Amino acid sequence: GGLHSEMLIEVGRGRAHSDRGEWAVAASSFAEARRKCGAQDPAVWTLQIDVWSGVLERRRGRMRDAHRLLARAEEGLRPSDSPSWHNLARMERALVSGMLGETETALTDLLEGARASARLGDAKELARNLLYQARVLQAASRPYRQVLHRALRALEKDRYFVLLRKEADVAAPLLSAAAGLPA
Repeated sequence: GGLHSEMLIEVGRGRAHSDRGEWAVAASSFAEARRKCGAQDPAVWTLQIDVWSGVLERRRGRMRDAHRLLARAEEGLRPSDSPSWHNLARMERALVSGMLGETETALTDLLEGARASARLGDAKELARNLLYQARVLQAASRPYRQVLHRALRALEKDRYFVLLRKEADVAAPLLSAAAGLPA
């Protein structure tokens, strides 16, 4: 319907602005999507907006806010009919947990996310998962280059290098360190 379409358009705008690093515009779009969603109160839509809002907060470096939104989305999506949405929320929350220093929990959750992506046949999410694993390992000052190479091979196989631009906050420190350049 009309309101659902309008909400999806706002989410799309928010995601695009977030991908480009335009934080304020992205946050405004997500707030508008949430307002439109609230008019009909469909819980799954709200949780999906929580996922993208959590990604935005992560990209802005607001890890605690990101963790709160992503944990809420993950918990709410657990019983849903959409295992792919639940898995995305879990992977995003795991990345944030790792960036907050919860390395072992993050790696365990990312491994479970990788298994789910493989079960779902989602090669692009599996590549994203590998990139997140590498970043968590790097943040913990642990060896990460082998996982990074696996992520890059997976991205090359699926011609999905746009992920490196979309996830610049994750990819830039990895690629800079691998190239011996300052982040």
